[in-house]
Amino acid sequence: MESGGEEQARQNGHGGDGGDPAEWKKVAELRAVVEAQDPAAKEENDFMLRRFLRARDHNISKASAMFLKYLAWKRAAKPRGSITEADVRGELVQDKLYVQGFDKTGRPMIYLFGNRHFAAKRDLEEFKRYVVYILDNTCTKYVKLNAQVILLVNS
Repeated sequence: MESGGEEQARQNGHGGDGGDPAEWKKVAELRAVVEAQDPAAKEENDFMLRRFLRARDHNISKASAMFLKYLAWKRAAKPRGSITEADVRGELVQDKLYVQGFDKTGRPMIYLFGNRHFAAKRDLEEFKRYVVYILDNTCTKYVKLNAQVILLVNS
């Protein structure tokens, strides 16, 4: 039998993660604060807002400040809304990072081969875009709204 919190979470689009009803109420409060300051906040789901809320011990003022900084960073890092393969082709051809399979709990595993990364022979801005590109694509393709990712580094 599902609790009232789980039912409320499902109705609010929180999937099977009912969590604490008081926490989802704080998420709604945080949403109201950030959407009033930046309309782009409407594009983010409640799980994303909850991450920021938890990172700041459920302090709405601190979480909103952190979240608004994230939105500003996101606009700067992805000025067209996303990063394409063409934007990071120089990094992609080096095959230094890829997603391959899942661990026993179902988390996607990203493998990074440090010996294929040559700091002196790369464009730092393209490398930054590449990191965002890989994480965005991994989250979009493989990660549930509230899941984690494993990163394995082999130097």
